[in-house]
Amino acid sequence: MQRVTAMDAGTATSGHRSTPAVGWCLVALVLLTAVAVGLAGGGGAGEAGAAGEPEQAGDSGREGEAAGGGGLANAQREAEGAVGSGGDDRADLPDGAAAFLDDRERFAQAMQIIEDIDAALAEEIRQVHARDAARTWEMLQPHMRTIRRMQLIRSRDPSGYELRIRDIRLARRATSLADELAQARHARERERAAELEKELQELVGEHFDLRQRIRRHEVEQFEKRIEQLKQGIETRQEQRDTIIQQKLRELLGRAPTPDF
Repeated sequence: MQRVTAMDAGTATSGHRSTPAVGWCLVALVLLTAVAVGLAGGGGAGEAGAAGEPEQAGDSGREGEAAGGGGLANAQREAEGAVGSGGDDRADLPDGAAAFLDDRERFAQAMQIIEDIDAALAEEIRQVHARDAARTWEMLQPHMRTIRRMQLIRSRDPSGYELRIRDIRLARRATSLADELAQARHARERERAAELEKELQELVGEHFDLRQRIRRHEVEQFEKRIEQLKQGIETRQEQRDTIIQQKLRELLGRAPTPDF
């Protein structure tokens, strides 16, 4: 009995000493099992996706889009939208700008004036207008005051319109030549600078002569207008009694006077 007890005691002692090792083995086994299960699950999902099962494939596609594929898809849709509208951000346009750009007749009239002044600029604006309204307005906006003024001149005085177009062209050319001359002088290109200076002087002389023509033309237009006013005064004086009677009827509530 004592021997058995000793053996039992020895066994118990040995088992007590090996407990930590067994514990670590169990922990390692659990971890390996978990990893194996995870890999098996991932492989199964991948195989199911490759097999193209309807429900799993659909779920996988939705999960992929939500996890990051959706960002690429959204970026692609935004890029396609940018191509379709040219990066068009009409919300940033000032009041009336979008309506102006969408009005084909008004836009065409404005572009005709731009083309009369600078054909290359007009072509550039037309190309941008096809894909980007915001950029189109950015290019047009600095010229809108000139466009409105020239539209008014063209409607009232077509011959004066042609003179004014030439005036703007010469002014733009003079500015461009002056910039080129400054660059040539800065680069110490003496011959080039001398040629540009001579060309600029001739251009400024031509511009001055044109401005004189414009002033004479304006005086002629004023004289015509003054003559029309004089004739109108004489006509009204001849119709004095008739106009007075018409005004009386208007005051009595019978009929309005066309031009008292």
